[in-house]
Amino acid sequence: MMRASEHSARHAGRDAGFTLIELLVSLMLLAMIMALVPSTLRLAKRAWETAAELDGATNTGAGVTFLEARLAEAMPLFESDADGALKVAFTGTSQSLRFVAPLANGPQGGGLYRMDLGVIAGVDGDSKSVALRIFPYDSKSTGAVAIEERQLLENLGAVRFRYFGATPESTVPLWSDTWTKTDRLPDLVVVSLSDRDGAARPIKIELRLRRRD
Repeated sequence: MMRASEHSARHAGRDAGFTLIELLVSLMLLAMIMALVPSTLRLAKRAWETAAELDGATNTGAGVTFLEARLAEAMPLFESDADGALKVAFTGTSQSLRFVAPLANGPQGGGLYRMDLGVIAGVDGDSKSVALRIFPYDSKSTGAVAIEERQLLENLGAVRFRYFGATPESTVPLWSDTWTKTDRLPDLVVVSLSDRDGAARPIKIELRLRRRD
């Protein structure tokens, strides 16, 4: 009986612990797993970055499409200024642009809306964004509160608006960084976008409803 008890105790002791072989195998497996962790983390990080890049490209493409469509449909509407003089509802500088265009599915349904585009600093302070503000159109009021505001284009290195058409100083169409002519729309608007690496992508938009002399 004593020998059986001792044998059972020794057997139980072996079951309760690890042999040297088992310990070495466990350490080898742990070392292999630890060696794979950095590669796995790098792959996960790259997958996340790729997904973010694709998402950003999709958003940028949608913003460019919206901008092209709305500018192409800019309306040659005339409004009275503070002095009662009529002027076209289109003004622009190299960093901002205001015009009126239709929206089939606008914030208040289909109809005309006044749109303001402005180049602003990105959230990181180094990049540039194009902010869009949409107002209900009222030819007698330009001080209405925006009914929708959003970042139309983000994470850009630089943005510049340019205009082509007859200027107040010349009847010959010229390129200009501002549009102050009060009796007509420009013929073309070019939106020059540069990414953070400096690669430029000009977008040329022909205004369909411009006056043709």
